[in-house]
Amino acid sequence: MQLYRRVSYEQRCQISAFLETKISIQEISKRLKVHRSTIYRELKRNKEPHAIYHPYIADHFYKIRKMSCRRRKLLSDPERLCIVETALKEHLSPEQIAGRLKVTSHQTIYNALNTDYEWLKVYLRRYGKRRGRGRKGRRKAREKASWHVPISERPKHINQRKESGHWERDTMYLKNRKMMLICIERKTRYVRIEKLEKLKLDRVHAQSVKMMQDCGKKLLTITNDNGSEFMGDAKTKVPVYFCDPQSPQQRGSVENVIGLIRQYLTRTTDIKKLTKDKIKEIEAKLNHRPRKCLNFKTPYEMMFGSLSH
Repeated sequence: MQLYRRVSYEQRCQISAFLETKISIQEISKRLKVHRSTIYRELKRNKEPHAIYHPYIADHFYKIRKMSCRRRKLLSDPERLCIVETALKEHLSPEQIAGRLKVTSHQTIYNALNTDYEWLKVYLRRYGKRRGRGRKGRRKAREKASWHVPISERPKHINQRKESGHWERDTMYLKNRKMMLICIERKTRYVRIEKLEKLKLDRVHAQSVKMMQDCGKKLLTITNDNGSEFMGDAKTKVPVYFCDPQSPQQRGSVENVIGLIRQYLTRTTDIKKLTKDKIKEIEAKLNHRPRKCLNFKTPYEMMFGSLSH
């Protein structure tokens, strides 16, 4: 049984010549070494009704039909492209767009950005950025206070992230070594950001506790690193656990969110020009951004149980 093959332009010219000499379809198929159904199909598809078969016109019909039968690119739909473009400008990753909006797969979006829509790549969070080489050497170990409670003594159920109220906190540097105080709730990934203008031990703890309690939820525990700014918490009523030195993975949530905040606040950002409204805007963008670890729900939805705007 012969396999189906498409008719070439040269064969169309031969078919036209054979038809003019009144040769039968059966004979034409033998001479061209194709099945007779191929000839009948060619005449049906690529011949104008009640007209003489012409190879040039037949080839033109074939090319038009070939273009229309191609699989459409998913982002060629203007409405779909508008949705993806808007989401990218809101700094959502292709995976977050696909998981949250269900418009297409994240790989399709990446493929489109690498081919037809390269101008949208500037909205990718890591586009054009190179990772740093990390810190050199090791910090000198600080002497631990007598009230220091290591993370090894933190209740094991907190690691499961099934209960809200357990927070992580850290600081991030801006221009001239000015610091921002970052707090994140472990289960919901809800973020709080504020300036840390006065580096006094009692003030740092009081400010961070207020930030966490302003959400209206019960504060159960706090986990942080061994930074000197967190060493004034001896009299706190909330249990504070300190991670092991050189172990950022033990406070992975706050480390990750600081990386997200760096998209908006770099090390050259002047804290004096940073208004409260701008900080709230950044905070809102992070809290209304769908997260894969939350099954593409937002931290706001997880914290308050209502839909993000």
